[in-house]
Amino acid sequence: MSVQSIFCAASRWLLSSLVLAFVASCGGVDSGGTGASSAYGAINGLGSIIVNGVRFDESTAILIDEDGQPVGHDRLRLGVMTSVEGSGIVATANDRRATAQQVRVFSELVGPIGTIDALTQTIQVLEQTVRITPATVFGDGLPAGLASLQSGMVVEVFARADSATGRYGATRIELRPAAMSYVVRGKVDSVNAQARMFTIGALVVDFAQVSVADAANVVVGDTVRVHLQASPAVAPVRRAVSVSSGQRSIADAEEASIEGRISAFQSPQRFSIDGVSVDATAARFPDGVGAVQLGARVSVEGSASGGVVYAKEVHVEGDEDESNSEFEVHGTVEAVDPVAKVLTVRGIAVDFSGAVTFENGSANDLRVGRSIEVEGVLQPDGVGLIARKISFEGT
Repeated sequence: MSVQSIFCAASRWLLSSLVLAFVASCGGVDSGGTGASSAYGAINGLGSIIVNGVRFDESTAILIDEDGQPVGHDRLRLGVMTSVEGSGIVATANDRRATAQQVRVFSELVGPIGTIDALTQTIQVLEQTVRITPATVFGDGLPAGLASLQSGMVVEVFARADSATGRYGATRIELRPAAMSYVVRGKVDSVNAQARMFTIGALVVDFAQVSVADAANVVVGDTVRVHLQASPAVAPVRRAVSVSSGQRSIADAEEASIEGRISAFQSPQRFSIDGVSVDATAARFPDGVGAVQLGARVSVEGSASGGVVYAKEVHVEGDEDESNSEFEVHGTVEAVDPVAKVLTVRGIAVDFSGAVTFENGSANDLRVGRSIEVEGVLQPDGVGLIARKISFEGT
């Protein structure tokens, strides 16, 4: 072999090695698929977490809250709002999967309950109206859902903010009796610079003691996130400890999805979801464009770059009801009562007494230790699930 041939062969080997190394570094040689993914929405499935139809394995992910503080896996519950950064999505015969690298959980309100209206299914938290829907999950300590709530209880509200009505549609409500401070995220409606007061809905915030940098965030029309002193307070006035921007974002990714309510609207092709800009100029609208308007609940799939979601498809989800608020839980059966027809999986009580479709087995095969997948809707009290389909996984 000539010196020239040896040189060419070595060059080809070096070039191919560099290409493979580059592809691997970008995630191309990875069980998680190529590229990256991001998702912004509520957890509607467990084992691993399911957000916007993608099953993210969060076992090795960094878990943080909105302040960047570490949180435990026990915070990843049905109805919790999240922003997920992960690997590329792999489509299998049954689902779409990715590996989560970071999961951020965030809520809209932490504070005491004011009035409770069972007729309209609403509560007041920090002077904000919170709407209970068929998609509202109630956490531990609230066994009867809305009926368990009492005025004065301190709760955390995970929700989709509705700019059209000024209300919050709760996705999950949990007790937070040990909260050292309260939190509200919302749009600044008015500012009295001389009195150092601003309003979010009916809440009046005294920001006289916050830093100059924090005070600069208080701008009419902007969304802020405010930490409030738990006490003392003279309703509806609360004293701010800090005021930060409430603007949220989505990570750059080849595959991105966001679900929520339209918070700003220019046209069906240009709008924002919870403050995240969406460019839908090249998108498909399977449900039409007529219902794409301020306050509408939509889901968007596409890519994300520079904080903007470039939509490939926009779906109109409609208001939360039983037909569009399904949940999915994977796990092993922890307990089963064949008489009452109730089983427990991942700590969630599942009623299988109704019309249930069984796959790869029957009700007689439900026993402790069996691995199953449950698809269903919330019980009327928002605490457990009513099974619609139960599939047996493995052997």
